[in-house]
Amino acid sequence: GLPADSTSFLGLVADDQLLISSGSTVEADVGIFALAANGQNGMTLNGVNILNNDPMGFIVIDSPSIVINGGSIQAPTGIELLGGNISVTNPSLVKTEFLFLDATGSIMIIGGGNGGGGGNGGGNFQVGNVTLTAGGDITLDGSAQNPSAGTSQNNSFIFNMTAANLISVQNLDFGGFATVNMTAHTINLAN
Repeated sequence: GLPADSTSFLGLVADDQLLISSGSTVEADVGIFALAANGQNGMTLNGVNILNNDPMGFIVIDSPSIVINGGSIQAPTGIELLGGNISVTNPSLVKTEFLFLDATGSIMIIGGGNGGGGGNGGGNFQVGNVTLTAGGDITLDGSAQNPSAGTSQNNSFIFNMTAANLISVQNLDFGGFATVNMTAHTINLAN
């Protein structure tokens, strides 16, 4: 197998669409675990758990379209989602110090609070520094479940959002972040 250290890399790349069965767990304890689907159908993950438990591990998902419904993504150092449009519903994004989403289109995160989860989705959002960058809109709706900042008691985390058009945020408490930055043509905040 690959050595469990920050220099190892494992990538799963599909020319068109990468499909992983619902309820599956895919784990690679390596420096960087990358998943990519290059076709316009992109990647849809329904209830899939993607894990990288290497102490310096990253998970990178790159596709023209990324849809994540439930499930969990877990990596100690960072989670990166790169694509055209990114949609994440009831994610369990845990045990990571850095979350980076970069979309040429729009980003939508629904139900990213601290209630439920436990590795099966349900909205765990325990992350450190967050950066969201979209060529279109960013929509965040905690669905009455507030994000939990960080993986420790450190309250120095920063949440950055930059969108070309609209940032819409509702039902989120950013109290666990030391700094929240938003840049867009229009910003709507509710609750």
